Amino acid sequence: ISCNPETLADNLATLTLTHDIVRSALFDQFPFTHHIESGVILKKR
Repeated sequence: ISCNPETLADNLATLTLTHDIVRSALFDQFPFTHHIESGVILKKR
């Protein structure tokens, strides 16, 4: 789970060296704002 898309992108750049992305989803818990939560399920290769 991440609340910062830039940090998530940086983390995934590293994590996808050893893991595959299985599924991802976005959660708009704060409608009418620029805030968004991201969830990613990873599986180790």
